[in-house]
Amino acid sequence: MNNPADNMYCMVSFQNKEPQILEIQGVVWFATEDLAYNYYMMLKPELRENDTVYPVQEKDLSIHFNTNSHYVKHMKTRTRLTKVENQPGVVCFVNNHNGAPVPYNYGE
Repeated sequence: MNNPADNMYCMVSFQNKEPQILEIQGVVWFATEDLAYNYYMMLKPELRENDTVYPVQEKDLSIHFNTNSHYVKHMKTRTRLTKVENQPGVVCFVNNHNGAPVPYNYGE
């Protein structure tokens, strides 16, 4: 399984002057570009900004954002969605009290 702390993708809206990292149904970070795009496309058409939203890899955030800003640091702590190879479904990760990503159902 991929480490959820690896370089992941988010969907970024460029509709306004300042780009915005989107939270889609409680998830911000996705294991692959395809997963991010497909998750975004599951939204109702009226909630999508098709011409202004694109997947951006975490390592490329500095192209569009000040990565030292409180906003980006906060968004990097948001929920991450990854996939287990050759298994159906996805795994959702959240950050524990120490900031380390753990599976959503960890400790249940």
